[in-house]
Amino acid sequence: MKIRQTGFLICIILAAIMIVSVSSVCAQETYQYTKGRALTEAEIEVQKSLEPKLKSLLDDDNSVPLKQANRKSGLQKKSGDLPFHYDAREESYNDLIKVKNQQSTGLCWAFAATTVAERTFLHNGKQHASAKSGVELSPAHLGYFLYNRENDPLGNTAKDKNIILEPDEDYTSLGGNGLMTLQGLANWGGFALESKAPFNDGMTKFFNKALAYDDEIRITNAEILDSADDVKRSVYENGAVMIAMYYGWEHMDYDTSAYYDASGNEGNNHMVTIVGWDDSYKKENFNSSGSSWLKTPEHDGAWIVQNSYSQDWGDNGYFYISYDDKSLYNAISLDLESENQYDYNYQYDGNASLSSILVYDGDKMANIYEVKGSKKMQKLEAVGFTEWAGGITSYNIKIYTDITDPEDPLSGAESASFDVSAKGKGYHSFSVPAESEILLDPGSRYSIVVTMKDQTQFGVESTYSSQDISFEAGQEADQSFLFRQNPQIWMDLYSSESKSSYCARIKGYTTVTNKNASDVEKNIVRYAGDTRYETALKAADALKTSLEVKDFSSIIVADGNNYPDALAGSYLAKVKKAPLILVDRSVTSEKMIGEYIEKNLSDEGIVYLLGGSDVVTERFEKSLKDTDVKRLAGDTRYETNLEILNEAKASKEDLLACTGEGFADSLSASAVGKPILLVDNRGLTKAQKTYLDKANVQDIYLIGGADVVSNKVGKELKSYDKDSKTERIAGDNRYKTSVAVAKAFFPDKCDTAVLAYGMKFPDGLAGGPLAISMGSPLLLVEDTAYADAKDYSQKTGINKLVVLGDTGVISDRTARAFFQ
Repeated sequence: MKIRQTGFLICIILAAIMIVSVSSVCAQETYQYTKGRALTEAEIEVQKSLEPKLKSLLDDDNSVPLKQANRKSGLQKKSGDLPFHYDAREESYNDLIKVKNQQSTGLCWAFAATTVAERTFLHNGKQHASAKSGVELSPAHLGYFLYNRENDPLGNTAKDKNIILEPDEDYTSLGGNGLMTLQGLANWGGFALESKAPFNDGMTKFFNKALAYDDEIRITNAEILDSADDVKRSVYENGAVMIAMYYGWEHMDYDTSAYYDASGNEGNNHMVTIVGWDDSYKKENFNSSGSSWLKTPEHDGAWIVQNSYSQDWGDNGYFYISYDDKSLYNAISLDLESENQYDYNYQYDGNASLSSILVYDGDKMANIYEVKGSKKMQKLEAVGFTEWAGGITSYNIKIYTDITDPEDPLSGAESASFDVSAKGKGYHSFSVPAESEILLDPGSRYSIVVTMKDQTQFGVESTYSSQDISFEAGQEADQSFLFRQNPQIWMDLYSSESKSSYCARIKGYTTVTNKNASDVEKNIVRYAGDTRYETALKAADALKTSLEVKDFSSIIVADGNNYPDALAGSYLAKVKKAPLILVDRSVTSEKMIGEYIEKNLSDEGIVYLLGGSDVVTERFEKSLKDTDVKRLAGDTRYETNLEILNEAKASKEDLLACTGEGFADSLSASAVGKPILLVDNRGLTKAQKTYLDKANVQDIYLIGGADVVSNKVGKELKSYDKDSKTERIAGDNRYKTSVAVAKAFFPDKCDTAVLAYGMKFPDGLAGGPLAISMGSPLLLVEDTAYADAKDYSQKTGINKLVVLGDTGVISDRTARAFFQ
């Protein structure tokens, strides 16, 4: 009996041992212990000793809480190409990444930012030329110069400061936040190499001010992500994201290096770097010991996070934060450019304040900058700005160059216009389209004008104090402007009252070219006088040089206040090798033109007056004493046109049919050197038909669309074409038609082109004969419409430009753009 009882007891003991054993195996399978087991109390105390005393991050009004993850299927619903698990520690470059130690400092935000930059830099394959074994960036440099600003290299931010108010605090102890960090980075206040500004365990209290802008890597975008899905996407594509959290030992399971704050009521006191995620990470890991103060989240899943407490802390410096954690805020991803692809950062917003102005669809923000820093021309490469609205917002960006009024951002030449969109709060930059290449002259001014297409909170610099820091903004008048749709007026954001003075956070990024303005301008000749009449005389002098004559055997004079007669006279000018000069009905004008004729007409020469005495007066005709004068005139512009053609004795020539009711197409056609027939859309006149019956016309070209030279007219002209057909040469507008004419009649390589203003005719009227003499096309342009002409010019090898009129109609910048 005793033997049986003993056997029974042994069975019970064995069963108990088996249960404990199974329980232990289950625990091992459920919990992901850092060391393969639970830590001892002594080991936990060592972990705690590595954690610095934390204080709250500096407040901001733009914080973005992280929305929870799509746990049901990872990112399968939204981004099916992403895995359920990703860990950047498994990337080949991870051996080049160091887990750093912030020691007792409050520089967690700077450590998180530099870690994100290092990982992003390597993740995207940007191996730094001077750091073949990886790139290590300086958190001390970022922290020091955020609070100890120096004026930027262009001298535009001298009075902008971020001042620590607490006398016992310095940059190592005060703390910061992600949003201030991105402002400092956008200002080129980092990232510098660790070797140039070593952290030295937080013992370095001062750095040489020459290091302030000695950065090796810069940001191009800094986006604040508001959803776990977006964070995953960014980590997968860029390698890391920095994020703010609340860290307290009471939420940390040291056995598993797993962290979960169930309340999120304590604000933020720490910044870390997310480097991956695991959708299947068991929720039980967050309370593996069944502790009364640790909480178990509702769902599985965790972020894989790099900390700045040294490799001896956590899982070799890493830990896991539950997807359910309520303290996660301001996840920020960075886009980087390496090797400093830009030379200058044009900015007025040097401090790190987080202010914004509410703007609406149609409102505009603008900054005007003076070009500084180099004696060479600079190329505007990109534009950047800050916005705090969140979501997707759309904008139009316009660049105006050669600003003439420092109080008006639109007072220059519109050099580029392009639409952009930004996703999420943060700093965004956008490249200037290649087709809008913009060269800036030293000492000139340019403006960046951002027009809102959505309601948004546009970032501005301002002066105010927050907690232990004071933001000081040194704005000045004529720097930054706001345009409201209601009322429609530009307002200078500067105010003598510092607390109501603002500056838009708009930046321009430039590179220095190897060009001097003079290098380009030597290929540009401008003929311009104070009036259209003086401009025409300068063009006449240029024609004399082009024809290599000392004087003219014929001079053609037309009315300067209207265009039909002058344009119709371009072929006569070719035949007679004559200039076409302009006159009006004033005594002063007639005297000036008379004197020119007297000096420049040969003894046996003849003067042709185009039009009746109502446009070129009899008084002027009589003043040309001892000069052979012939007036070519009819009762209408069309009859005058025929008189001119008859005088030119055009025969067996092609014919250009142009509208008589507008100048633009005829102006382009005047350089072709062929007879021009001015037509009315209603049909050919009897006199025109009679002329055409005798003219023996070859090919007929209709210049312009059917709205200016009607199909009806085209049909009538077919019977006079040698092949009984006509060809229409037209574009969508006058500028495209001008290029179409040039392509049709100057298809091959040309050395020179003549530029005339496309919106008014006076300066261009005298250009036809000059263009004909040089075998050059005449291209219509204006400062906001020259892209097609530039494209044609570059494809045909134009290496010289003749510009008609002053910079008020065609700016130097527009002319120079043809050689960019």
